[in-house]
Amino acid sequence: MPISFFTTAIVVLAGLAYASPTAPRHEDVISMTLTNPVTTPTLEPAALVAHQGDMKAPDIFTLKIVNNAGVDLTTTHKMNNYPATEPVAVPPQGGLPDPGNMPAGATATMLLPTGWGGNIGVNKAGWNHNNADSLIESSYRIQPNDAFAGFSVDISFVDGYTFPIDCFCTSGGGARLKGCSTNLWQLAECPGHLLIAGQGSCRNPLKGNSGLNLTPEPFFAPCQGQAYTYPNDNNAASHGQCQSGTITCQIFPNGL
Repeated sequence: MPISFFTTAIVVLAGLAYASPTAPRHEDVISMTLTNPVTTPTLEPAALVAHQGDMKAPDIFTLKIVNNAGVDLTTTHKMNNYPATEPVAVPPQGGLPDPGNMPAGATATMLLPTGWGGNIGVNKAGWNHNNADSLIESSYRIQPNDAFAGFSVDISFVDGYTFPIDCFCTSGGGARLKGCSTNLWQLAECPGHLLIAGQGSCRNPLKGNSGLNLTPEPFFAPCQGQAYTYPNDNNAASHGQCQSGTITCQIFPNGL
């Protein structure tokens, strides 16, 4: 199942799905260029940049994923299934990646065209995904009231939680966009009925609950409004706030 990534290797991972942030659908992703090892830049959270949906972004948007977890990771990828009233999602350059391994310290670079929508799930290498991973969701589509396609990104714990993840506009001075850098495993225990024992995942009991202004499960609550802790936790979405071309999402942004 997993694909090994070699130093400075270009890998086409096929058969996953990515999700979109604005009115998120938990599914999205792309083809990856992996570089290992990598020196991770220090990205200081800056004031949230204003909406830039009236500013044209590059035709191909760069999404970088940095593995700061200190362990090898396994990734899955999905494309969004949009309603028939919306255009079909456009795959990443090189096609949709297969599940694969991402070495500790590596950076994966994904090139996403206009029309893209999907997600990346992450867990520790050797563990199953169980549909309960932390997700990096993104889309690059024209939304209502936008003159041009806006890039959307969010971190979702709606399926479940594996790792903390934060996203930054690295082409715009490193401004923090969305995500939650809090290591929830250090703050509380995942309830036994939600814990996937030995697989590093905590399921979210609010998955599938479309209610508004919900109270997250206490384990997930510290990340409310920063990452999706239930399907309509929409303060966790960033749309059109980084139109300059490159967003970097760090897994374990504060390191171990």
